Amino acid sequence: MCAFRRSLVRDRSGAAAVEFALVSPLLLLFLLGVVQYGFVFFFQTDMLQAAQMGARGLSIGTIETAAEAKTYVADQAMRDPEHYTVDVVDTGQAFVVTVTMPTENFVVFNPFGVFTLEQLSVRAAARKQS
Repeated sequence: MCAFRRSLVRDRSGAAAVEFALVSPLLLLFLLGVVQYGFVFFFQTDMLQAAQMGARGLSIGTIETAAEAKTYVADQAMRDPEHYTVDVVDTGQAFVVTVTMPTENFVVFNPFGVFTLEQLSVRAAARKQS
């Protein structure tokens, strides 16, 4: 029996499988976290581009009213327009377009509740053209 125990202690044939079993959950958690933050940056970029296009349209006159700008910006975003809140402000010198979306619409993976951002908001401004 003692020889059998010694052979088990020296046997390293399953060491790689055990190491993989210990490391793979952490690796998977890290990978899914990277994917989630990739989604956040994707939607932020998408929203910013839509806001910039709306502000520019108001600035050069291709969009006439704030209501048209809100519809245009919401339609330019890649997700469903009802998920976005679009605010347009005319400061007198510039048009400011703010686009906001709750994070519940794009949070795919939130381990342990670490993703605490409640909403994603971007703002774009364009000076009025004379």
